[in-house]
Amino acid sequence: MKKFLSLTTALVLALSVLCVGALADPNPADIVGTWKLTAFELLGESYDPADMGLDMVFTFNEDYTVLVQADGEDETGTWAIENGLVTMIQDSEDEDEEGEEMGLTYEDGVLFIEMEEEGISMKMVFSKVEE
Repeated sequence: MKKFLSLTTALVLALSVLCVGALADPNPADIVGTWKLTAFELLGESYDPADMGLDMVFTFNEDYTVLVQADGEDETGTWAIENGLVTMIQDSEDEDEEGEEMGLTYEDGVLFIEMEEEGISMKMVFSKVEE
């Protein structure tokens, strides 16, 4: 999972630099809650994440902590809203190092990550779980 998040982080940060001015900050109250991966696109084709064995859940707490659950593993961290993105920062095992960052866009009631590298495009869409 860490390798996946590293790739995702690098791509999202690169894309976010290009789009900083275009995004408005979402309301934190809209973000707090549990979000599940509900759609996955690769090279313009849509796939059901469950059919691909992808299971990812983010839980954003009011105290700006986040729990990431993916592939049977749990990771913790913090979250913030910066430059129109919901940024998650993974807790680091080394006190002297910053944790990995991942940015998500909030639009039309969903969170998503879009990236493209070497002609390969990918989009992951997360929908809020009703509580």
